[in-house]
Amino acid sequence: MSLIAPNKNETALIALPNGDLLGVLRGSDSPQGLHSARSADGGRTWSAPVQVTQPRQHPADLIRLSNGDILFVYGNRNPPYRIEGLVSRDGGHTWLDLLLTFSGHLYGYTREETRATDLGYPSSVVGTDSRGITMYYYNPDMRTRRDSRQRAGNPLYGHTNYCAVAVSWQEDELIAAVDSAIGGQ
Repeated sequence: MSLIAPNKNETALIALPNGDLLGVLRGSDSPQGLHSARSADGGRTWSAPVQVTQPRQHPADLIRLSNGDILFVYGNRNPPYRIEGLVSRDGGHTWLDLLLTFSGHLYGYTREETRATDLGYPSSVVGTDSRGITMYYYNPDMRTRRDSRQRAGNPLYGHTNYCAVAVSWQEDELIAAVDSAIGGQ
């Protein structure tokens, strides 16, 4: 067992074809952005974490696509409040300057006002038929900051106010859209 990085939690891990491990970790500080770290020795030692997302964009999920790209999906708890994704073509060393969205209009795609929200924990899979599914949760009823405080008996943290959402997508269409957007780089 080894420590990937201090003051980090909720780690997504992926084994890469070259034997490296890539981890994306949530910061436990108040901004709670996501950071990546790598291991070339089976997880015994890790690189220093590098920030990948902005504050309140967490937690991470990682999958490898059939063309070798890594799809990194996370919850964006900032306006416009949605599930977003990034793609890496170099094993997670860098992320393309292209933002994917994997959610319906939770509060409106162009919402700019800050509001209390609870969403995220996306999980993606691609089946043998190249159909992808990304699942996540959100609470459409949270209205004020006071509502977002987790405390005993708070009905907003009961199961009746949360929605589980599944978004289906085609892997070949996602790869083609990324290729088109970046000019095949």
